[in-house]
Amino acid sequence: MLIRLLDGGQVGVITRSLMKAEVVDLSAESVPVWDEAIERSVNGTLFHTRKFLAYHADRFVGREQFVGFRIGGEIIARMSFAVAERDEGRVLLSPYGASYGGIVFSRQPGFQEALAVTDALVDQFRELSVDEAHLAYPIRACQRASLDTAEFALLHRGFQVTIRDVTSVFVRGASQISARGRRSARKAQRAGVTIDWEPDFADFWAVVEATYRKHGVPPTHSPEEFRRLRRLAGNQVTTCVAYFEGAPAAALGCFRLTDRIDSAFYICSDPALNKSQSLSLLIKEKLDRMDSKIDFFSFGTSTYDMTPRTNIFEYKENFTKIGMFRDTYTWKKSNEDA
Repeated sequence: MLIRLLDGGQVGVITRSLMKAEVVDLSAESVPVWDEAIERSVNGTLFHTRKFLAYHADRFVGREQFVGFRIGGEIIARMSFAVAERDEGRVLLSPYGASYGGIVFSRQPGFQEALAVTDALVDQFRELSVDEAHLAYPIRACQRASLDTAEFALLHRGFQVTIRDVTSVFVRGASQISARGRRSARKAQRAGVTIDWEPDFADFWAVVEATYRKHGVPPTHSPEEFRRLRRLAGNQVTTCVAYFEGAPAAALGCFRLTDRIDSAFYICSDPALNKSQSLSLLIKEKLDRMDSKIDFFSFGTSTYDMTPRTNIFEYKENFTKIGMFRDTYTWKKSNEDA
């Protein structure tokens, strides 16, 4: 942090940025160029790529934007977002139709660089006549380097952390599968449960639908959307299915978020076949088979809007007790006007 001496020798904080960042419209940039920049970045994930967001087809046409933040000729950061009209006013969302968004840095920024990017972003809010903005950042496991300074710049400019949800994460060398988890997996093996790592889509989706039908809600994706995602993202979207007595009993739908972290977006079990413990065996085998380059496996959030889901915590803790925050930063125009 930069400081200067005030009259009487007191230390004062320089709050204005000594740099200036320019917002650049990158909407016309090609998908490969954008996605390559995301993949090389400090904190970009599959959810930030245009190939992933393209599965929405024309759902966000006219509302989504892709921008860069340029300092001295260098695009130091970029962000995708959409603007929606809601009861609370005009709201900017990053992500939109994905799990992670926020500012993606091409390299680790210094404080003045981070502050300049934040100032440029707030100027963009004003230009778009936004009343609120919500940025949900990836968990720390998705970062190649610390970005705490950049997050401090957000707080310094009036953003607030409005949601801190906990994501359960298996960490290679640190997490341990519980005795209960191993017993459940052995029970499934003795019952003859088998696993197909490249199953028919119909078998995978049958388990997904059975799971969500039990909870009375539809899956996040339609079958057509999930197929489209697989075509767009290639081997970054995978599925596997466990079978009990020939029937699909459990399934995982996984998104490879970065080269170092895999994640289970769908963790599903047919309620009629839960006693087979197929899901426990499937998860254990998935963790045992992790690519040597992968250090983390995310099980997704175990809380919702900061409310714990006790049964979800209990099940996931059979495989890891490590949690990481997914923070949502919120900016409100009303706070500026106050």
